[in-house]
Amino acid sequence: ENSLTYEGGIATVNTNTTSYCYLYFDLIKDDISIAISTDGVKGTMPSNGAYTNSATCSSGNITWSDKYHRIEIGNLTKPTKCNLTFTKDTSTKTLLRTEVESKANTNANGYRYSGTNPNNYIWFNNEMWRIIGSIPVCLSASCGTNTTNLVKIIREQSIGSHAYANAWGSNALYTLLNNYYYGALNGMGTNNCSGISNCDYRVRGIKPNNYYGKMVKNVYWNTGTVSSFSFNVSNFYSYEIKVRTVSGYIGLMSASDYGYAADSSYHSTILSGYNTKTITLSNWLYSQGAERTSFGYIIYYDGSVSGSSEPWPVRPVVYLDSSVYIIDGDGSITNPYQIGM
Repeated sequence: ENSLTYEGGIATVNTNTTSYCYLYFDLIKDDISIAISTDGVKGTMPSNGAYTNSATCSSGNITWSDKYHRIEIGNLTKPTKCNLTFTKDTSTKTLLRTEVESKANTNANGYRYSGTNPNNYIWFNNEMWRIIGSIPVCLSASCGTNTTNLVKIIREQSIGSHAYANAWGSNALYTLLNNYYYGALNGMGTNNCSGISNCDYRVRGIKPNNYYGKMVKNVYWNTGTVSSFSFNVSNFYSYEIKVRTVSGYIGLMSASDYGYAADSSYHSTILSGYNTKTITLSNWLYSQGAERTSFGYIIYYDGSVSGSSEPWPVRPVVYLDSSVYIIDGDGSITNPYQIGM
């Protein structure tokens, strides 16, 4: 029996005889048109700032998704014309930094989330991230103590395992994160991707000029190193902030970020001694198990902090612009913060 099927973008011809087949394709007119305007200007979308929107269709329904920053259309029954109108929202918005500083449960060298599983989930780059806190950071290489608190977030999942060699700012991992992951480019085949299974960030990377990419702040990262792992978290932090000479959009969590994420009752414990089940269970940043922190330090499988240049899982970290505000959400895993700028 002869048959022609089409599924998943593939046309399949079944025939019980040898034959020639001809396929003809007709161009079908678009079944939907959308007229978009912003503040009365036709054909424009909001570039930043808070906006309300109204959306109507002659059939079916249309919705603007703040979470994914996209138009969603469904239940069409016939060729449809839709209107999507954006209007400047002048109502007061809660800044993300204000929210974090009121909800974070540890105030030590910044406002930080600590404990087993705090409500610090945030939707960023169309995926789940987590908020480390509102952390002091330098916006210039010579800022000294003149720091600015910005919200620091970390990707929920790793982007793969990476080795660490040479100083931050001149090594392959820094280049890969700041020139390829930030940029949403394909780093496969470059020297920076040597020995790594997948450095193609065209889908999962951050596009600098899109909705979320514009929120990322270029900062001077704390790059000081310690002489011993037998330091508690405040000692680690004091060494880290001694060097701030390398700027970038993407970094890694610091060892002190990891230390402060444990319940505050353990902050006097040396980081090489974070290798007990009670401490790891109290530390939300240990949720991914072993991984890399900044400057060649690693969180080992048992939860302790040590050093290694070998490949370990990496989670990108960014600082968000101070103007980022909350659109929706309460920070829980089922209702993460949705943000705008």
